[in-house]
Amino acid sequence: MTEDSNSSGPFPYHTVIMSCGNTPSTALVSVNAATQLPLKLTGSSIYPSWRTMFSTLLYGYDLIGYVDGTYPCPPEMIKMGDTFTPNPEHKIWKRQDSLLLHAIRESVDSTIAPLVASTTFAQESWARLHTTYASKSKTRILGLREMLSQLIKENKSVVEYMTVIKTMTDELAIVGSPLGEEEMVISVLKVLGSEFKELSAAIRA
Repeated sequence: MTEDSNSSGPFPYHTVIMSCGNTPSTALVSVNAATQLPLKLTGSSIYPSWRTMFSTLLYGYDLIGYVDGTYPCPPEMIKMGDTFTPNPEHKIWKRQDSLLLHAIRESVDSTIAPLVASTTFAQESWARLHTTYASKSKTRILGLREMLSQLIKENKSVVEYMTVIKTMTDELAIVGSPLGEEEMVISVLKVLGSEFKELSAAIRA
């Protein structure tokens, strides 16, 4: 068994190269949550961003199957001729899954850690976090969209008003519900004052 470490680059990681008899060498990837996942999961408001960041990293390492269920655990034993023998792929899978489970636990806040402390597999931990925080994120999305629909320009300047709009639409994008270009235009024009009547008519045409 050999080890390879990249600690000098901007995204340090650690790999362990394991050879099992005649099985091709397989690299086990240990995710460094502190450097590769600087955004810790602290609650429902940050969950969509955290999940996106973590998923992107897993896609990059071709490990997303461990958490979305598309790469289930191989059987512990395989039949060779008339006998059953330990499956080396099972052991490799278990080791990689343990490393991912550790990364998930390391990437959540101490107040959330108990939620995943009892999970056995990375997919179980991933699903538990989704069940806990996804519905709350939807509530936040509905709240933001309602606030956006009720915005009143009042005495704000156009720049100030657009800043408010941009802040809210950015947050919607972060929580996984980006506002379409047409929706954005409608939201802006809906509350423009009479001095922008001609502009509104031109854009709506």
